[in-house]
Amino acid sequence: MKISLYNLSLMFLYISIIVLTIDMNIEIDCNFIKSQKILSIGVILPCICFILILWGVGTICVLKGWLKSTPDMPKKVIKVSKTNESYLEFLAAYIIPLVCFDFSNPRQILVFFIFYILIGCIYIRTNLFCTNPTLALLGYDIYNVEYQLDNGKTQEILAFANEKILSMEGKRVRFININKSIYMLYNPKIRETK
Repeated sequence: MKISLYNLSLMFLYISIIVLTIDMNIEIDCNFIKSQKILSIGVILPCICFILILWGVGTICVLKGWLKSTPDMPKKVIKVSKTNESYLEFLAAYIIPLVCFDFSNPRQILVFFIFYILIGCIYIRTNLFCTNPTLALLGYDIYNVEYQLDNGKTQEILAFANEKILSMEGKRVRFININKSIYMLYNPKIRETK
């Protein structure tokens, strides 16, 4: 799921690459499309980006599906605070430099893919997937949530949630486990604790 969240965070990159590289001058003949045009970077790279965008849309659908059918038991929220995730820093540090590659040069494309994979590895290993501008546009931010376990002890997690979570202190809510310490809020039903 971390790789899918990494892919989801790069939607702006994929859209930018499509806009920068798409070859709008494809000549369509009655019988075939010219093979030289089909094999050009202006066609192949936008197609790859379009497939990655579809993967991102699929990730959103999977997350929404999880939100509807989570098996986790409700947990009593003790304290909620918003983390300081800077989406503009993410865009400036990762997206803009990758868009600045010259996609008409095969060596530049190779270097782009090396950096794309390297950034992905760092992103996944360091839990940077919490900084996800696409999820932010969909209304999810990252919050530190402290909740009470059944044995009375408390545990702190990071949770993707909308701002409704700020009003849920003292209430029982359900979470979807994305990673060992990263969750998504499941909030169709909010119950008061007795």
